[in-house]
Amino acid sequence: MPGKETDMEFSLEDGEEPVPKKKKNSYGCVNHNPTDIPDGETLESLLEKQVELARKFGEGQQVWQIDVINDLMDLTFFLQRKDINKPKTVLDLQLTWPFLFQESGILIYFRKLITADLNSASNKPLVMKLLAYLRT
Repeated sequence: MPGKETDMEFSLEDGEEPVPKKKKNSYGCVNHNPTDIPDGETLESLLEKQVELARKFGEGQQVWQIDVINDLMDLTFFLQRKDINKPKTVLDLQLTWPFLFQESGILIYFRKLITADLNSASNKPLVMKLLAYLRT
């Protein structure tokens, strides 16, 4: 059944006891429905960061500070997932999370979602296809 969570998985190193891993759904998403707000943040502070991201996007790419944007995208992943899990249109998401439709933003998002780095050279074509699709 698509989207169904698999049983708890275990990983053993030589001589170690079983260590539970995070549950994955059948699509490979580890963090598909986060329940915890990041340490030191509140819902209000995350909403402020979301507004800040939209403002920074509107300032234009020539003044973007990618490190700052990446940090904000990382911190607001909880809200991003809440919005994506709602019945929102892609247009709504483009307005509220414009950096999800930029290469650096989508890389941060997927790193958090599937706990894998898509920034490797072998994944570059996949990322570019995904971005092209999302922009249509």
